[in-house]
Amino acid sequence: MKLVVNTNILFSFFRDNPVRELIVNSDLFGLELFAPKYAFSELRDSKPDLVKYSGITNDKELEFAMSKIGDF
Repeated sequence: MKLVVNTNILFSFFRDNPVRELIVNSDLFGLELFAPKYAFSELRDSKPDLVKYSGITNDKELEFAMSKIGDF
């Protein structure tokens, strides 16, 4: 199944919750995930909120996590 995810779903990736597991294991669930290009720029523009929401304070960790969601 093909699904388009928005920025809110991508934001959820940064917390330990079922959404993260769904994104990480999308292949196991038979999902093909897509996101508009602007969703990634919205994430970068909202970096202070993302840091607050996720609790990730290390820039390298945050960039690594963002690269993981960029893989789908």
